Amino acid sequence: MMKYLYCEILKTKHSFSRKLIIIAPVTTALLAFFMGGPDNFQGMCIYWWNAFILYGYIAIQCGLSIQKEQRAGKLYSVYSMPIDLLKFWFAKVLSIVLFILAANLVVAALVGITSFMGMVPSVISLARIFASLIVIVISSLWQIPLCLWLSSKAGTYASLLVNTIFGLVSAFLCNTAYWLAIPYTWSLKIIEPISGIKNSGEMGVFTDYNMLVVPLIIGLSIALFLALTILSAKWFAKQEAK
Repeated sequence: MMKYLYCEILKTKHSFSRKLIIIAPVTTALLAFFMGGPDNFQGMCIYWWNAFILYGYIAIQCGLSIQKEQRAGKLYSVYSMPIDLLKFWFAKVLSIVLFILAANLVVAALVGITSFMGMVPSVISLARIFASLIVIVISSLWQIPLCLWLSSKAGTYASLLVNTIFGLVSAFLCNTAYWLAIPYTWSLKIIEPISGIKNSGEMGVFTDYNMLVVPLIIGLSIALFLALTILSAKWFAKQEAK
């Protein structure tokens, strides 16, 4: 399995996929600074990343991963090789997990360093910043197999369009009674009790929220991620016969 993962990461050497790990967080930080100002930088940076840019980032990374294979003969070269297709797909999923984790760590570093250096007011503690971005990663994992599948079936633009639109709409669905049944709302809901950032982008009070949503969303996110990964891997393996 590690050999498959190593090969997937090696494929991205000198590619836009790695550059995007820096570009996306820096773009988020610039938007947060110019639109929210120094006083609101911490909250706005995490909010803009979680509520808007991350959805597109995941879709693009998945699309680029599939494009690399399609350019080499529409995946025929992959199916013709003596490899385990399930492990191949799992490695592709895990490589993007690492890219998402890396991008979130860059966001955390940007927010933390600017606060530590006194460039912006420290509204949220560094511990809460890192905790928020870690749970954002966990609650967004399920999007990876979904976007990989969409990219394989309909292309990168379709995956980007679907993931971004549903991500944007989720901000309006967070306060409905059905938010738990809508996975796109989970990352917005889970950071409320940790960072105090409301799904509207405003800062609230940590004690206003129920901490029980954190383990609940983490459990549901991991379960959905595993289910979608296994289902999409089996679908990918079956394409060999077509």
